[in-house]
Amino acid sequence: MDTLLGVQPHIFCIHHTDNRTRKKRLLRRFDQLGLTVEWIETYHPSERASWDHDGLSGGSIGETSCALKHRDALRRQVARRLPLAVVLEDDIDLPKTFPTDLERYLAEMAELPGDIMMIGTCLNMHIPATEPERTVYLAPEGYTRCTHAYAVTLAAAETIAPALDHMPKGIGHDLNDVVRSRGLRMCWVEPGLQQLTQTGDMLSSIGERRSTRDRLRVARKRLTTLGRRR
Repeated sequence: MDTLLGVQPHIFCIHHTDNRTRKKRLLRRFDQLGLTVEWIETYHPSERASWDHDGLSGGSIGETSCALKHRDALRRQVARRLPLAVVLEDDIDLPKTFPTDLERYLAEMAELPGDIMMIGTCLNMHIPATEPERTVYLAPEGYTRCTHAYAVTLAAAETIAPALDHMPKGIGHDLNDVVRSRGLRMCWVEPGLQQLTQTGDMLSSIGERRSTRDRLRVARKRLTTLGRRR
């Protein structure tokens, strides 16, 4: 992990392309902060017939699309052998100190050492006792937090990405299961960054539910796959 000290992270931003104002807001912010970002805009809900498959969560199409974008980011990290990646969602609230804050977070993560670090927080999830000169801590019992901002090492991504081929619970819960079952060292940043959909400053875009027709399509795909294996 010490080799990560000084490594420049590759930043991905997960974006649902129908929410153009979110991208415009973040493009301005990234420019202000001097950050280069790769956008993940795959798995549009309108194209779900081409990507929806067995083993995914029964949640909304938007939630599933978002989860698959996370998996896409991790797969890109692995395919390109990126030593360190930061994954953001497009409702993240980035302070003007984020570049220098991130540098400090990553240095503390490397010193612990950690495999994955939740930069964001939600639902009042915090370390019970913090120290004045410290921002990164090992998570209680290895639990994750919300996935709107996190950093992940290449070694961790190599473990996580294949395990997310099936995500029956949704990205947060499935990621949590992988991290804890594989013994990865989870870190939390304190106090952690907020997402604007959690604070009520932005509307969520993940509400559309799968229809019966969508579920039948997935079931037919599964039966076809099983038939080919026989």
